[in-house]
This record gives sequence, C-alpha cells and structure tokens, in this order.
Amino acid sequence: APDGATFTYSKAFTWDEFGQEACGAHQFDNTATIVETGQSAEASLLVNVQCLIFKGDTAWAANGDTPGELRYTKRGNWATYVAYNGPKTVSIFAGQKNYAGTATFSEVVDGMITITIHLEGDWEFAASGETLKVEGYTQAPSGNPAPGLFSFKSSVTGTAASSMVPASNMEGEPFKFFGVHLDVGRWVPDPDFGP
Repeated sequence: APDGATFTYSKAFTWDEFGQEACGAHQFDNTATIVETGQSAEASLLVNVQCLIFKGDTAWAANGDTPGELRYTKRGNWATYVAYNGPKTVSIFAGQKNYAGTATFSEVVDGMITITIHLEGDWEFAASGETLKVEGYTQAPSGNPAPGLFSFKSSVTGTAASSMVPASNMEGEPFKFFGVHLDVGRWVPDPDFGP
C-alpha cells in the first residue's frame, strides 16, 4: 500500500470453534498477501480458553437443615448422621458447611427404605468410584466412621440418585439412624491456567 497506509480487520473466535473439551492455548496463524505484488506478512494469535477442573469434596447428610447437628464424634471428624423415625428430607453439606442438596428418606415399603439424593447448584457426584455410601444403625453411632466399609455402596454420577437399603439389620432390629456419605465436587477454574 502506498505511503504507509494500513488495513485493519477483525475476526471473532467462539468457544464452538474449539469444541467444548478443547480448553487451553490455541494458536492461529494468519498470512496477509497483496495479490498484485505478491508481498505478504505473517502474524499469530494465541487464544487461551479457560480450563475447568473438578474439585472433589466429601459430603454428608445432616439430620435436618443445620450442619453438624448429629455428629459421629464431638471433635475432629465432622461426619454427620440422620435420625430416622419415618419419611423426612434433610440437607446435605459438603466440606462441612457448604449446602449441596437434599436427601429424602421414604417410608418403609416391603422392609426397604429408599434414600433419594438431589444435588443442587453446581454440585455433582464424582465421576468414578463408589460415590454414594450408606450405613444403617440400630443405636446412635460414635467414633470415626469408615465410609469405605459402609454396607450399602453404589457408583452414581450426575446430580441425582436413589438407593434402596434395608430398614432393619439381619436380626430384624429396625435401623433408627443412617450415615449417608457422598463423593461430590464442583467444576472450578484451573488455578494454574494461563500463559
């Protein structure tokens, strides 16, 4: 172009161009050519697409809407359990005090209780492993619980799940308390993201 004139153009880049899984750095090379003279210039554009990572957490069903109401231990471990004497809906807390959803306990039907989980907000079950663990107790439990040893385990994903558990132990004594442990998490911006 004569006399040092310039030409400016713009191009919009959208998330869909990279695909929903393509977070990270993407380089776009561009060459501008003057057709009449064959002269050209090159430039590159680096586009950084924010990456998200799954930040896992432990969650427990509380006895009501207050975290820590019924705890296995008074100090240290914050694990909680639920007193059961009929149908009820209680809150689930992740990381001790973060509301994550609800657990609904059904009435006893054919010797079984259905526990229905609904995670809310941006909480969801972890993608792998036994993510929902339930233990029934005939008496109030104490000591540090070991969720990996709970009697009723299932691998669920997403934001909702149901688990059917016996309403009584092998001797026919009714369960009056339940421990409900969940492996959950949220997708958060990668703290190491960026050029």
